[in-house]
Amino acid sequence: MIADLNARKKGLATEALRIGLDFCSKIYKKRKFLAKIKKGNDGSIILFKKLTFEFVKENESVDELYFKLDYENSTNSIKDLIEEIVMQDYEEWT
Repeated sequence: MIADLNARKKGLATEALRIGLDFCSKIYKKRKFLAKIKKGNDGSIILFKKLTFEFVKENESVDELYFKLDYENSTNSIKDLIEEIVMQDYEEWT
């Protein structure tokens, strides 16, 4: 969550999620991800869909929506974007 209202809508959450997915994939060898999002949290729903998470089911008892991503089967463009972000950070640090 981006708490500062002035920092929202600048791509920070998208970048953080992409980097997190890449980190979990490379360091922990995770390939499947599940997101539980409160029903009505449109910003998070849009974010996860943008990164090709697919709707799985709704849990009405707790008002949550479940989305999944199989990292290895996601589109190449997501992987390319993640690599681009990582390389940009690397170039800034060196």
